[in-house]
Amino acid sequence: MNLGKRSKTVLVIAGVLLAAETVTYCLFAERAMPLAGFRSLGDPGLVRGKRFALVPQETWDILTESQRSAFTGELRRHFTVIYHSEGEIPLANLSTRPITEKDIKNYEKWKRDGWVSPRTIEWQKRAIDRGYHITAYKDGVRLGWEPVWRVPFAMKCRASSWVSTQGAVSREDVYVWLFGRWVRVWNVYRVVA
Repeated sequence: MNLGKRSKTVLVIAGVLLAAETVTYCLFAERAMPLAGFRSLGDPGLVRGKRFALVPQETWDILTESQRSAFTGELRRHFTVIYHSEGEIPLANLSTRPITEKDIKNYEKWKRDGWVSPRTIEWQKRAIDRGYHITAYKDGVRLGWEPVWRVPFAMKCRASSWVSTQGAVSREDVYVWLFGRWVRVWNVYRVVA
């Protein structure tokens, strides 16, 4: 008889925990997705003390309105200004190098061969149109985030920060929703220093 009572108690506790997980997931998980990626970037030295953040339009466009609101709130805790285009950043905050003949040849080759990602080809085209490559952000950082896949209570996303051609962090993480927050359970972490 005592064993039956324990089983019922365990089932009730498990049911309450499952219900709590489901409710918190439905209410908060969507909004917290990009925050998990941003907070996971690790080395705060790439972010700490920077005046501005660039969150490119392609990253901004994939966020829902509630995600944008939460992400903006988190970014405002760390940065004075948030840009969504490199064109908005004053030239005084950029380190640049002029476009070379090699850059133009690479761009033509990449377009023709098709082995480079469309995003890289577009980045090279913008640099050629502008007349210079951005080699570093002075007092700023470029942040990226994108979901790879998502199922109920789990997601995989990519997050990145870029300060210069010599200072970048990129990671790919798998998270599960546990006790009202995203918990990282697997990751690939890359640092360019």
